[in-house]
Amino acid sequence: MAIAADCKSALIEFGGSSPSIPTNNKTMNKQQIIYFLYSLGLFFLGSFGHWYIMYWQFKMPNWIKTPWPYLISIGCTFLWITASHYGVKAFNGEMWSNRFLFFVTGIFVAALLYPYHFEQPFTMKTFVQLTLALVIILVSMFWK
Repeated sequence: MAIAADCKSALIEFGGSSPSIPTNNKTMNKQQIIYFLYSLGLFFLGSFGHWYIMYWQFKMPNWIKTPWPYLISIGCTFLWITASHYGVKAFNGEMWSNRFLFFVTGIFVAALLYPYHFEQPFTMKTFVQLTLALVIILVSMFWK
């Protein structure tokens, strides 16, 4: 607890603000749900951009020689930083839950775009993996 207080005071000392994160809640309150939805939406947008940055080069070989992937990466970075801000608030300051949300949104975006652009089949294995990814998020949301 002393470490948390030291971190909080250091943050305030260097011009930051103390995050208003509720503690000891057993369920998400309305504000946390709103933060969760903001975070989810921003992570999804950033993950779509990331997918194109990484994989469009296999459709268009000169893609990485254009400025587009680099410009998109700046936008994705902004989206992910903002999404993390809201995600950590949504999960009562838990960094791991936010990280899993980031991971899972990327997996779901990939599940949509691989079949669409590369005609890779959506198999039962993929379905099971997506179900497990969804379970990870549900555990993060409801297991306190």
